[in-house]
Amino acid sequence: MLTLKWNQEMKIVVSMQAIGPRYRGVIAGVMFVERDDASRTLFPEAPFQMNYKDSAIDAEKRLEDWLERGLAGAFAFWRKTL
Repeated sequence: MLTLKWNQEMKIVVSMQAIGPRYRGVIAGVMFVERDDASRTLFPEAPFQMNYKDSAIDAEKRLEDWLERGLAGAFAFWRKTL
């Protein structure tokens, strides 16, 4: 979790969850900005997901792209509050 504070506190939260036995299930992730009033905005709009059938190289690339899009959107959102 990354906490940013200027006029109001905002947190960028990345949560990854695994369902199923090791290397046999699904991994899903969400990223959101949480403000002082406990409201949340999802970045990017779609969650990340992968399963045991995905190759490691493809999954890593998709995760990298998802994280980059999400963080860019979250930082742009935060910057508008300054």
